[in-house]
Amino acid sequence: MLQNIIARRILVVLALVSAPALLAAFTLPNSSSSEAAHFHLTLKRAEPAANDTVATSPSSIKLWFTESVTSSTVAVRLTDARDAVVKLGEVSVESAPMSPAVVPVPATLAAGTYTVAWRAMADDGHPSNGKFSFTVK
Repeated sequence: MLQNIIARRILVVLALVSAPALLAAFTLPNSSSSEAAHFHLTLKRAEPAANDTVATSPSSIKLWFTESVTSSTVAVRLTDARDAVVKLGEVSVESAPMSPAVVPVPATLAAGTYTVAWRAMADDGHPSNGKFSFTVK
């Protein structure tokens, strides 16, 4: 009986000591919650933006990521509402840090909804991908 009481007290003490240590281990000091939530490359913003409606066909698609990328580590695919692939130019990225990946859209897009699918690789080698849609009026 005495052993059970001692064992329970030890468990309570361990729980009280361990909980703050675990919390500290998973909390990044001096970082905002949005920074802490993104340990891997993600899409920060795009032009045209996700769910945007544009009046005219865009001449390019621009993608800003949470980490710097190079043209060799980004791939972009554009499809129309019928899932037909739209031909794009080559991805380019300026050498300045955090520059967007820019993909020319050589043909004028007809009115309709388009989906941008992207894949990028961060410096640490982790691939990321995603997609979003926009509409041309």
